[in-house]
Amino acid sequence: MKRRLVCAGRPLAVRLPAEVVRDFNLRKEMLVEVSFHPETGVVTIRPGSRHFERGKATSKFEKRANELLTRRSKAYRALAK
Repeated sequence: MKRRLVCAGRPLAVRLPAEVVRDFNLRKEMLVEVSFHPETGVVTIRPGSRHFERGKATSKFEKRANELLTRRSKAYRALAK
């Protein structure tokens, strides 16, 4: 999908198609992660997710981490030996 760069004040911006905004539940002022791969030149934009708020892990992050620990507990125990 090709998109044209536009001026948004001083920096450049990329307008996202409505279906991308809808599918990823993006909202105005929402934080997104932008990364750039130096070798391939690929720029990736993905919805940001908060893992910590006010110095503590969010409940959503803790739940996912605990699920992962439970699911992979045998492998972690084997690696710890």
